[in-house]
Order: sequence, then C-alpha cells, then structure tokens
Amino acid sequence: MNGTGAAKAHILIVEDDQGIREQLKLYLSGKGYWCNTAQNAETAGRLMDVLKFDLLIVDILMPGMDGKSFVRQLRKNNNAVPVVMLTALGGLANVLEGFEAGSDEYLSKPFEPEELVARIEALLRRVPPTDDDIKEEQEIAFGNHRFDMRRGELWRDGTQIPISEMDTMLLTRLAETPNLPVDRNELIKDADCTDKFSQNRAVDVRISRLRQKFEEDPKHPRHLITVRGLGYKLMTD
Repeated sequence: MNGTGAAKAHILIVEDDQGIREQLKLYLSGKGYWCNTAQNAETAGRLMDVLKFDLLIVDILMPGMDGKSFVRQLRKNNNAVPVVMLTALGGLANVLEGFEAGSDEYLSKPFEPEELVARIEALLRRVPPTDDDIKEEQEIAFGNHRFDMRRGELWRDGTQIPISEMDTMLLTRLAETPNLPVDRNELIKDADCTDKFSQNRAVDVRISRLRQKFEEDPKHPRHLITVRGLGYKLMTD
C-alpha cells in the first residue's frame, strides 16, 4: 500500500544479477517489505500483469530491454508506479537520462542499503494512497492452504511455502477465477518459451510443480484440476 511505510509496501526488484537481486530481496524483506524479483524487463512486465506493486527497483543495464526503456514504456502506458533506478553508470548525463525516462529516484552502484531504504520510504510518503490500497487484500483458500493474490504468497497452516516468480504468475491467473477453467492458451502467455510445444510443456511442468507444493496426493489432485481439452482450474473447498 502506498504512503503507509515498509510494513505495507510491495516491491518488485528488476535486476539481472542474481546475487544482487537476492541480496536486495533478503535485505528489504528483513525491513518488512514484501518483495518479488525479476531478472529482466520481460519477466517484470508479466509479473505486473498479475500482481500489484507499490514501488519498483530497476537496474539500467539489463539484457534485452534496458531499464530506461522499460520505465519509459511504463510511463507511456500511464503507469505511475514509483521507480528507483539503479546503475553502475556514473555522471550527470546518465542521471538526467534516468529521470527523463521517468525514474523518481536514481542510485549509483555501489550504494549503502540504508540509503536505498531511505529513498524508498521517502517515495512512498509522497505517493497518496489509492482506492485499491484501502480494499481488503485478496486471498483464496483451498484445503489448509491460502494464496494471497496481492503479495503472491502461498501459505499452509501459517507457514509460507516458497514458490518461484513464474509459478506465482500461474497460480494468480488460476486464483482470479476460482472453480472455473482457465484456457491453456491464456496460461502459456506466461511461459518463457518460443515454440508452441515448449510452451505447453512448460505449463504442464509448472502445474506439476505446484501440485507438489500443496496437494496431498499430486497424482490425484483435489484442488489443481485438469480440464480436458481446455486447461486447468483451481478448486476451493
């Protein structure tokens, strides 16, 4: 939620360096933020299609679409989510280019984590809450599990179950229409593959992985059901 500090903020970290990405997530999670990560702009865009974020941390130098282009595209689409841009590039010209692209804050590597947190908190204080921020969080329950759609978190009896970013997207798609089938063609949009066969296989593998996470008998699922000739559905009790 905007304007209410770390305990209510959901952050997306877009960084191609896995070490930095995981260190930032660990540090910010320890400060009370809810964090998801993406290794590139394409994955970040797919996550933003299914999850709501209060702030983005975006690295500039990424393979594929770079951070500036990604933020510029967000602003072109009238997405006003606050952005802290990270870069190893110094110099006033690069700073100005970052702000011109639509960044709200600009931080050069290396930086102190405390400074990043200070800038995040300052940004969140400046952003007024929206109607969505004061709505009850969206959760869906099935068996002894619950899935928090806003945070992208899966829980079992009060214990969080780790799931990947891609599996978060898939589960969110299914949870948006519980007890109703979701067409396979809709699910493969989030598959990281180029050909149809690989996309279908990727969806099947992710469904199997999710069943391992919360089905008592994954071979005979009660909640994540195959709808023959169509796709899958998530059944509540």
